[in-house]
Amino acid sequence: MRRALEAEPTAVLAVDFLFWFAYGEKPESRRAEDLEGALKLLEKFDVPVVVGTLPNMKESVGKMLRFRGARTPRRADAPTARAAA
Repeated sequence: MRRALEAEPTAVLAVDFLFWFAYGEKPESRRAEDLEGALKLLEKFDVPVVVGTLPNMKESVGKMLRFRGARTPRRADAPTARAAA
């Protein structure tokens, strides 16, 4: 973030930025806190910011992610809606 801010960009493409805050082995409440933290980081930019959506990683369970780290359809709506707000 520091280097990105120092570069004084005219726009920011944060295509997979939120992914790293939404996934992993952590309690659901921590995911919400981490997502809020990520959005606060992006607010530091005073330029247009394009943010990618959070994918449903259900198909990656048992491969790339353990079950607790995946967003199932039931769990997918809230973080995606918050990020879009």
